[in-house]
Amino acid sequence: MDTVSVAALQAGVERSLSSHNYRNAVFLAERLFAAEPNDDTAFVLATTYYRAGQIKRAYRVLHGRPSTSQCAANRFLLARCCVETEEMVEAESLLKTPAPGA
Repeated sequence: MDTVSVAALQAGVERSLSSHNYRNAVFLAERLFAAEPNDDTAFVLATTYYRAGQIKRAYRVLHGRPSTSQCAANRFLLARCCVETEEMVEAESLLKTPAPGA
């Protein structure tokens, strides 16, 4: 997919989230991740699921991704999902993980 289309999907997700149109945001975020399945779009998709109240889906997007252990934002979002699903041991482990290079 070309960069213009990816940027348009990204902008659509942000617009939908800001107007609390979670159904549309999820639809666009899923299309974005399908078009460009990388760490950045995985975070966008997980964030969209989380804000839409689909905590377990957000967890599944981030859990097990190699980048999650290296990116503080991904670890924090995954930890928030763990807290919401009462997986406190995993949440604590994620929050105690030192940043790479620290």
